[in-house]
Amino acid sequence: MKYENNMFISEEAFYDKQFKNPVYIVLMHSGTPLANVIKKATGDEFSHACIAFNSKLDPLYSFGSKGNGEHGTGFAVNSPKDKFFDKYSAKYSVYVMYVSNKAYRSMKERLQYFIDKKDKLKYDIKGLIDIWFNNDSEDHEKWFCSRFVMEIVSKAQELSKVPSLWKPQDITNLDNISLVNRGFNFYNYDYKITERHCKDIKHHQYDPSDVLYEGISDSTAKDMGSKKTVSLSSYSKMGISDSFIQVYKKEFPRLSHVKVNNHTKGYVWLDGNELVAMVNVEEKDDDSKWIQGLEVFGSYKGQGLAKQVLDVAVKNLGATRLAVQKNNEIAIHTYKSYGFKIDKTTDSGYYMVLKSAMDESAIVRELNPTLSEDCKISAAMAREKLKLLKKENQMKFCKSRAVEPTNEGWVFGEYTIDSESSAKELQRFIRFINEIFKTSNYRGCMEMPDLSVGNIGKLYIKEGSVYDTLSESLIGYGGTVYNSINEAGDNVKYFKNPARQLKIKKSKKQNVQSDLGDYTDVGSYDASSFSANTSTGQKSNNEADDVNSTDSKDLEQAADKARKAISKEIVACRDYCEAFETVMKPYLGSNSFAVIRWNITKVDNPDYFASCRETIYKYAKKSFEETNPGYYMKMDDSCFFITR
Repeated sequence: MKYENNMFISEEAFYDKQFKNPVYIVLMHSGTPLANVIKKATGDEFSHACIAFNSKLDPLYSFGSKGNGEHGTGFAVNSPKDKFFDKYSAKYSVYVMYVSNKAYRSMKERLQYFIDKKDKLKYDIKGLIDIWFNNDSEDHEKWFCSRFVMEIVSKAQELSKVPSLWKPQDITNLDNISLVNRGFNFYNYDYKITERHCKDIKHHQYDPSDVLYEGISDSTAKDMGSKKTVSLSSYSKMGISDSFIQVYKKEFPRLSHVKVNNHTKGYVWLDGNELVAMVNVEEKDDDSKWIQGLEVFGSYKGQGLAKQVLDVAVKNLGATRLAVQKNNEIAIHTYKSYGFKIDKTTDSGYYMVLKSAMDESAIVRELNPTLSEDCKISAAMAREKLKLLKKENQMKFCKSRAVEPTNEGWVFGEYTIDSESSAKELQRFIRFINEIFKTSNYRGCMEMPDLSVGNIGKLYIKEGSVYDTLSESLIGYGGTVYNSINEAGDNVKYFKNPARQLKIKKSKKQNVQSDLGDYTDVGSYDASSFSANTSTGQKSNNEADDVNSTDSKDLEQAADKARKAISKEIVACRDYCEAFETVMKPYLGSNSFAVIRWNITKVDNPDYFASCRETIYKYAKKSFEETNPGYYMKMDDSCFFITR
């Protein structure tokens, strides 16, 4: 699964033993001619951005008017007490973010590049124009303030767009930052106020309403300094739609990644025309619900809204899962604090699941201790088979779902029998799965349910042997036995007469095989071992007889080419050549053909074998599909096969 989203829900700066290094970002509007032009063009509150690494904001780094007696524009090193700020009463806001030791070093190293080249770097007027046309600036000798600041910040966290497309006001939408000081005259900046609010963050006592403009009276401050969390219900709520995304995605670029389709549902909260927060949940094919996007915007961060939005995602929209990139460490911490737990790790990120959802499974497992992990794997296999059949426009009356334990077994799907043809199709599917159990290393079995029209039920794998329930699994719809051995007398003779026993066995096998139709599994064939003949591309004598239809000749020929491509990679892999076996049979319908399968009993290291198999598939698939347009190579948990 791709990481289609990177959810940003940490709405304020977070401090702990790992994220303990403060970095300060200052946004301001000084009232200079250039600043006034920028402010008028953007309509934003701020027109300039700077960055510092101590609470006194000295030195303060940016691109703009130079301080300390220097003239002109370019890379600027200032302090709040420069004469420039005495001349221009700059309105300002100070934000803090906490980063790890590694990120802090990376930010300082990138800053050193600018310090070393300060005399050669110029102010980028053209870049200011490019940003209005959404054009990335690639000039590394010329910079403007917000591009410079976000270039430094990019060394600590992943950005939603390149640094040259950030305006000063956009920085208020940056994640994991908190407002710690603000005022109407930067020359009067008091670092002690900043340090006080940073201390509140460290002790989890921070409230943005405490951050007041300098000069406000104590009585006013008392009125404004409420510690109450803002209620999400105080804002207007509406459903997410395509039209809404189009209106706001320019101002909030991350909204362009929000999905809107029949499988998603989400909300946005508005304060007039201002976007406050959003959440979007997507339902996957297996019925699991994933948080596809969640965010609190701009000045609404720090008001306790994130957890309220997460509540909506979980309690109202039913979300229990999410995916997050590994480098989004703050968001990961936030999810964990809410109750999510890492369920699976990949090279780039984590899949997380709500603990309560996992606990429910644990309770069911405790009530039914016979449920094994082997049967869970079998249920996952059956679910994949069901999904493949549905893609072939079969089993339309069934729906796959996330594999989960129940008192009956491991559930992987649901069905609604709407006709007799549906009943027969479900019957064939269950026999198909049971045939796999009989001819492979998968454990478990499927029982035949009541196939009366109108019946609704679950598809599940239970503990036990297919042979133990063979007669039950052959019960046809309408209550009749669906094979030629349907009389009690025959079943009695089965145990008394060896010759009759053999005859009945053959009869059962023929009837099951004939009823499987196009669902026949790879494991039910007499596949020869993978040998030198396979690697040379020689076809077995009876392969041509397996495909009777003229229309399938092209598919068979393509399958032979796929076999050669796979064989080449298997020989290159070397370690497990003996585990692979040729098949060359129709598979999962008329448009698919099984090519090569594997015998897991010949494998002593399943994990390593899985890695080898993935490598074989990767290179064989590329080689085959490049030379056979219109055909696709695929791999499931039993074989390599092709489709057209």
